[in-house]
Amino acid sequence: MTRAVIESVQGITGYTKEQYKSEAGIVNFYQMPDALMAHQDRSEVNMEAPLVSFSLGHSCIFVIGTESREDRDPLPISLVLRSGDVIVMSRASRKCFHGVPRIIPNTLPTHLANNMGDDEWPVFSDFLSTARININVRQII
Repeated sequence: MTRAVIESVQGITGYTKEQYKSEAGIVNFYQMPDALMAHQDRSEVNMEAPLVSFSLGHSCIFVIGTESREDRDPLPISLVLRSGDVIVMSRASRKCFHGVPRIIPNTLPTHLANNMGDDEWPVFSDFLSTARININVRQII
């Protein structure tokens, strides 16, 4: 799926699905009061490869600024990320400070909260009723 996302934004990122190799995944679990403070991702050797981020569960506020914590112009951009949204960070945005200051309560899509005809689904819907999951896929080298 990640390579399909990379292919769909190739005209913007300049990165082809053939160049992209999913080498690491990070799964972030958030509860309602949790926040992820503004930070920069600097672990990868290859900072040119796009980072693909998938959102599941409750919505959140995502904030992205510039490469410096001190910049006030332009102001950071705030986005609402809903379950199913995908963000691709590439080029300059890979070096920008970003974070999740707030999970938005009562925004779990009904199709994730319902039983869905599966006897085992209530375990997942119970967890998702109080959580947000974010999956980041990265190319390291």
